[in-house]
Amino acid sequence: MFRVYLNKILPLIFSPIVVVLGLILAALIFRKRFLAAAAALALWLASLPAVADRVLLLVQGDLVRLEASEVPRREAVIVLAGSLGYTLGRSGPMPEWGSSVDRVFAGIQLMQADRADRVVFSSGDYFPNALRTEGELARELAVGLGVDESRIILSGRAANTADEARLIRPLFGKARPSIILVTSANHMPRATAIFAAAGFAVTPFPVDIDVPLSRRWHDAWLPDARALLKTDTAIREGLGQAYYKVVYSLR
Repeated sequence: MFRVYLNKILPLIFSPIVVVLGLILAALIFRKRFLAAAAALALWLASLPAVADRVLLLVQGDLVRLEASEVPRREAVIVLAGSLGYTLGRSGPMPEWGSSVDRVFAGIQLMQADRADRVVFSSGDYFPNALRTEGELARELAVGLGVDESRIILSGRAANTADEARLIRPLFGKARPSIILVTSANHMPRATAIFAAAGFAVTPFPVDIDVPLSRRWHDAWLPDARALLKTDTAIREGLGQAYYKVVYSLR
């Protein structure tokens, strides 16, 4: 239980917003101007697209988007959840795909290229049970784009990546099944380590690579709220990688 809470608390403590608020609070309590200046500097740096891109590259590595045809054939494609949200519609909650929907379409492309016999769509445990899961909606997309429904498997609802690996592993009988793992690039290092530890032979297929080919100077060096979010995401993933390295080393 302690490990679960630690995995949730660490990213919060080191979030740029929390760090900035902590410095501001310390500046008010101790009446130190340098702490207020440090808060402003931290917020400015974390909000710069050039800095956010560099931090993200440190976390995810210098990845490139692969073509489905160049990936070796494996037993299954596994698409991790995290692409779906719900919004309020006139008739009730309505699903909306987010930017990470690249995961779902990449899984479909891999099946269209016959890179595996089956595809497993994971479902996040983020919404009430009355709402349709991400896996169910992904299956509809895949079938609509020509993937045979008999080749599609849905896993159970998972709260995190470790849960996804735990729920998907029993679907395979052999000692070390070979898979193509599809998830966002910033999430791939952690996901690969978790699935490898769960007994899979993993071929990564990263998508949603959130680093542009180039930026104009004013786009790179002027603060931007989206860059702040990217920095926060990169820090969270970096801490997640460190956490699981420690956990696995203690096993």
